[in-house]
This record gives sequence, C-alpha cells and structure tokens, in this order.
Amino acid sequence: MVNWVYIFWNDLLISKFKYATKEGLYLCGKKFVEQNLREHTTIPFQKKVFKSFADVIYQRKKNKQPIRRSDHQLLLQSLLGLWVLKGCDEEDILYYPPKYKKRKSIKTNAKLPLNN
Repeated sequence: MVNWVYIFWNDLLISKFKYATKEGLYLCGKKFVEQNLREHTTIPFQKKVFKSFADVIYQRKKNKQPIRRSDHQLLLQSLLGLWVLKGCDEEDILYYPPKYKKRKSIKTNAKLPLNN
C-alpha cells in the first residue's frame, strides 16, 4: 500500500511524496543534518538556510511559478532537517492522510429497467 506525505509551508501545500515509514522520513532528515555537520556547517546556520530555502519555494508556489523536481526533493530534505533540529513542529509541515481501503465493487446480474 502506498503512503503519502503532504508537505506544507506557511499553510500552503507545496508538494507530496511517497514514503515507507515515518521513521524513514525522520532518518532522512537526520542524515541530511549529519551530512551538513560533517561539512562544518553549524546548526543555527542550517536552520537559517533551510527556512530561507523553504521561503523561496513558498514564494514560487504562491506566484504560480514552476518548481523543479530537484527543488521539491531538496525542500523535503530541508523541512525534514528542520523537524530533526526542532526548528518547526511536524504537524506544521507534514500531513499524513488517512489510509483508505479500496471498496470491492458489487457485481449483479440483474438488469435495471430503462425509463423511456
């Protein structure tokens, strides 16, 4: 079954992604932060860059300008990084829609009368 996560910034839907588990999303953000720490980027600077990038993408979405696929992916990693660094709450940026089961269609052999 496919799980979706919807990405919001300033109460505007930016994009949606497929994911396996919530823990996997958290680990993705954690790895992104750790990678930046290895490159000697401080935590306050990371928070600032992640928020400013999200603001840029927000303005592009708000102005109905195109956003590249790579920018969507980088936005996901940035917001997951903010979530790991406690820069914003999970409920403010991520939405997990409920999972619905597919209905089985009922097949009948009875024909309905036509009203002419």
